[in-house]
Amino acid sequence: MRKPDVAVIIPVYNTERYLSRCVDSVIAQTLENIEIILVDDGSSDNSGQIADAYTHKDSRIRVFHQKNMGAAEARRTGIRISIANYLFFVDSDDEILSTAVETLYHHCIDNNLDIAYGAYMRILSQKQYPVYHPFEKILSGEEFLSYILDLRSICGCFSMTRRDIWHDDVFTDSNIKLPSEDVLMNIKLSKYVNQAGIFNDIVYKYYCIDTSLSITGKLSNQILWKQYFEIIRTDLENRGLYEKYEKSVRIMEIDRLAFYLSRVDKNDDWVKQVLHCDSSDFPVKTRVLKMLLRYPVFCNFFIKANRFVKTKIKAISNV
Repeated sequence: MRKPDVAVIIPVYNTERYLSRCVDSVIAQTLENIEIILVDDGSSDNSGQIADAYTHKDSRIRVFHQKNMGAAEARRTGIRISIANYLFFVDSDDEILSTAVETLYHHCIDNNLDIAYGAYMRILSQKQYPVYHPFEKILSGEEFLSYILDLRSICGCFSMTRRDIWHDDVFTDSNIKLPSEDVLMNIKLSKYVNQAGIFNDIVYKYYCIDTSLSITGKLSNQILWKQYFEIIRTDLENRGLYEKYEKSVRIMEIDRLAFYLSRVDKNDDWVKQVLHCDSSDFPVKTRVLKMLLRYPVFCNFFIKANRFVKTKIKAISNV
């Protein structure tokens, strides 16, 4: 039997309403020589049974059941049991375009890439709009790191990666559920990347759920964000890169505090460092956010207003 070119890995957790839509989109791929791995991460609904039923419909599908450990651990399981040289991750409540796997696979092969990113379609309340990168380019590993730290919208689900760049230290502790895990994972993954490709082929349909972090914008746990940035800081320090990228990290800290926390403890030592750092050469938006963080009520109001206006503009632009 020929070795599959790509493993499509689908972490599954309580998505019985959407799972068939997702799996059907993977089965329909124009690149047929793939393996499809569904990792049931301890679902309490019928997701596990739906996944098992698909093994009788398509011989390329394998299902693995495990106790609930989070999406990152489900991905790790999928990587471990896969045999293909390239990996494509899909969230079980989303779907991919029929040419997605073939498009990114050929980008990887033709350009000798460790990771290739596509663009995606963001779908909210039955309206959809494309999200593109600001350029199409081949980046070095450090250029890729810089791109991530520049607050770019870059998610593990819009990419294809070479299997052998996934080392254990890329994953965070499974006992801690951190926010924005894809960004954190990509920062840690960048040290194993020689070449990354950024492309504007739309490959993914990202369905925004009303309760998700990207929609509500509020993960009211300052401790988790503090741990999050400690991990980033430690990783960059170990690579001798923190001094070079400290400004980018500080900008990211201000952005996350403003957009993803409803309450900020200004007496916390970490928050004090963020609010008192020299921001004279930061972008205007960042300086404004930093100022607003000193007045949490006003900050919260302006962030909500900003989201409302952006949502309306996007809705109008897609009429």
